[in-house]
Amino acid sequence: MKKLIVFQLLIIALLAMFPFVVFGDEKNNFEIGVGAGTDMSGIASKDVLLTPAFNMPISANGNLRARLEGDFELINYTGRTVFVGGIAPFLKLLPFGWKVNPFIEIGAGANLITSRTIANQEIDGPFLFSLMSGAGIEMMINKALVSLSYRFRHLSNGDIYKHNQSLNTQYIMLSIGL
Repeated sequence: MKKLIVFQLLIIALLAMFPFVVFGDEKNNFEIGVGAGTDMSGIASKDVLLTPAFNMPISANGNLRARLEGDFELINYTGRTVFVGGIAPFLKLLPFGWKVNPFIEIGAGANLITSRTIANQEIDGPFLFSLMSGAGIEMMINKALVSLSYRFRHLSNGDIYKHNQSLNTQYIMLSIGL
C-alpha cells in the first residue's frame, strides 16, 4: 500500500511540473537536487530528499528567480521508513552575479505523508505543510549550473488535526541544472 501511495505522489508532482517544463522558454532551467539530512527533533532519523525543480528568472538580470519544486523525502528511523511527497514554490535571491554566486532561498509547500506518526511525533493526518529556507553557492561547471547548499525544512500540519507535533530537518543539498 505504501509503495502505491509513493508512486501516486511521484506522478502527481511530475504532472504538476509538466506545464512549466513544456511551455518554458530557453532561458528557464530544469534542475534535479538531492539532499542528505537528519532531524533536529531528537529522533535520530537519516533522511534523503529528492527535488526536481523548474527555475524561472523574475528580474531582468536574473538575480531573483522563482522555482517550482517537487519534493520526495524518505525519513528513516529505527528501521522504519516514512515517505513524504509534495510541491512547493520558492524564491531564490542571487545578489551579486559572481562566477561562484552565493544565494539564499525560501519556500512553502503542501505535502502528503504515509504515516500518522514519526517516532514519538504525532502528526495525526496525511496532509502537511512545509516551510523551507536555505543558503548556498552556485556556479557553472561544464555548462551545467551546479549548486551546493544548506536547507532547513519544517513539516507541520498547521493545527488542522488534533495533534501538531512538527518535524524539523536539516539537509546538505546538491543540485544540477539539466
